Amino acid sequence: MLKEPWPEERRAKPIVLPYTSLGRLFKGREGFLRRLRESLTGVDGGATAIVSKALYGMGGIGKTRAAVEYAWAYREDYTALLFAQADSPEELRRNLAGLAGPLLLPESAAAEEEVRLNAVLSWLAVNPGWLLILDNVDTPKALTEVNPLTGRLTDGHLPLTGRLDRFARQVEALELDVLSPDAAVAFLLEATEARRQKSSDDDAAAHELAEDLGRLALEQAAATIEKLRCGFRRYLEIWRNNRERVVGWARPEITGYHHAVEATWQTSVDQLSEDGRHLLERVAFLGTGPGADVPARCGGPRCAGRGSPRRTDRFSRRLFDDS
Repeated sequence: MLKEPWPEERRAKPIVLPYTSLGRLFKGREGFLRRLRESLTGVDGGATAIVSKALYGMGGIGKTRAAVEYAWAYREDYTALLFAQADSPEELRRNLAGLAGPLLLPESAAAEEEVRLNAVLSWLAVNPGWLLILDNVDTPKALTEVNPLTGRLTDGHLPLTGRLDRFARQVEALELDVLSPDAAVAFLLEATEARRQKSSDDDAAAHELAEDLGRLALEQAAATIEKLRCGFRRYLEIWRNNRERVVGWARPEITGYHHAVEATWQTSVDQLSEDGRHLLERVAFLGTGPGADVPARCGGPRCAGRGSPRRTDRFSRRLFDDS
């Protein structure tokens, strides 16, 4: 009796990205994405060796968003879409090792970070055609960790994002500039269309807001306007008050972010509930990585002795319900 083997179940493409595409709200970057694509693939459209490109520019300009939108735009051309924060050598290694779980590697259960990291690097070596975004390579120490890593990787694309403008010779730097005034205004108008309190001078107010923001951190501003269900003029009033506050304590030469970005963040943080702020402070103190698994981490043993997990869970729910 002949038996045909069951066809192997096709595994879904690994996708580890911090957020979904903005779709039609992603404006003013079409030319940059084409440049990035041409730079990564070369003239023949099919680079086989590791290709590293660095997207650099000031904080809040949208480097991470541009890299993620590139990933979604060309997702059919890659075997995996992966993302890891690289703020420091420790963060880079921890977050790369953390990809062992989404990649369904047996080593994902290993307690040793080095075991999981090597498993991920081995997977990348034998599964060509991947895209791996290393985000926030903002310090020389982080860059020092990234450079030897590129020597261990083959057959993939490795975009880096960061505020540095000096990378290794094998990494081509592509500068990302602020959005054009028209693109910034169009984004603000469309992103807040559903919940914004409308006014007859919205076009002019959106232009004024975009310029005050330096055309930076526009997504955060739009999200806060939607949350408050206010108009552009009201948001401008709140934002300008916060700008005066942050000028007193924020040091752009240390944080790497323009005062306009810091004022936008302050305006967003001010909308959190008291419990939400407590959770945010706690997460910042613990220095966790990407926030998708923050509630799980804070409810687990790593937070032992730092407060009640039950209370942390309540903070988590309130933060995500209220923000």
